[in-house]
Amino acid sequence: MKKHYSQTFIDRTKKPQWGTVKDVKIEETTVNPEIKNFKIIYGEIQEELHEGFGAMQEIFTQYWKEFREYRQEFRDFRREFQQEFGSFRQEFRNFAKETQENFKTVLEKYGEISEKLTTILETLVKESKETRKMLNETMNLLKRAVEKLAEK
Repeated sequence: MKKHYSQTFIDRTKKPQWGTVKDVKIEETTVNPEIKNFKIIYGEIQEELHEGFGAMQEIFTQYWKEFREYRQEFRDFRREFQQEFGSFRQEFRNFAKETQENFKTVLEKYGEISEKLTTILETLVKESKETRKMLNETMNLLKRAVEKLAEK
């Protein structure tokens, strides 16, 4: 069983895209319960940096590919937005024109109503003055009539 598990581990181990595996040693051994952990032995600093830069280059390349896909997707969205916005822009222009025409109509109607109200008010004021004058004359005639009746 032990051999099967170690062989499965080795088979599943793949070479990293950004690293270099120089050597793999497979040794059969007995289990030592005193061993609680293991240690990775790193190479010289130049080798580690080279592997790190290789990893960064691979990651950068993946991001670049992904970015290019997003860039095309963004262009598609932009084109779609421009098409949609074009129709919205025309709808807005139509709405603005209609609103402006409605506003002109309201102003015209307001002007007509204002003129009519002014005419009505002027007529009421004139008729009110005439009515007051007639009432005063009537009151004076009534006063004289009562005074004549009181004299008799």
